[in-house]
Amino acid sequence: MDKKTRHKRPLSERFWEKAQYSPGCWEWMRHKTTRGYGTFWMNSTNHRASRVAYELSLGPIPEGMVVRHKCDNPPCVNPDHLEAGTQLDNVRDRDERGRNGNVKKTHCPKGHEYTPENTRVCNGSRFCRACDAAYQRRKRAYQLSK
Repeated sequence: MDKKTRHKRPLSERFWEKAQYSPGCWEWMRHKTTRGYGTFWMNSTNHRASRVAYELSLGPIPEGMVVRHKCDNPPCVNPDHLEAGTQLDNVRDRDERGRNGNVKKTHCPKGHEYTPENTRVCNGSRFCRACDAAYQRRKRAYQLSK
């Protein structure tokens, strides 16, 4: 089958033939990102396979929403495993599932341990109090030198 004939086939047919079906997750068998999410070439650009699967099966993705995997399996394109949600919902999913790499860090980049006494949390991010204090001293010294 030549390239022109292949692309005249319906989008849904071209898309769904690239999945491997099982009773649970439907694994995307073609190109994947370094994080394991499937990609699908459509309209001269790559799209996340999970987003295409959602739109083909469930309709348009609501404005400002992302497609989340209920199964926590990035290459899955099973519409039953996909749902729309906010980016904050997606971040909460990641944290609850223990996939936030920063949570596993025990020391700041300068080597100070993240202990309750040495850690300040602001907007969900951790900061080293020792490094923050050193930064504030440098900042004050600079301002005084002006």
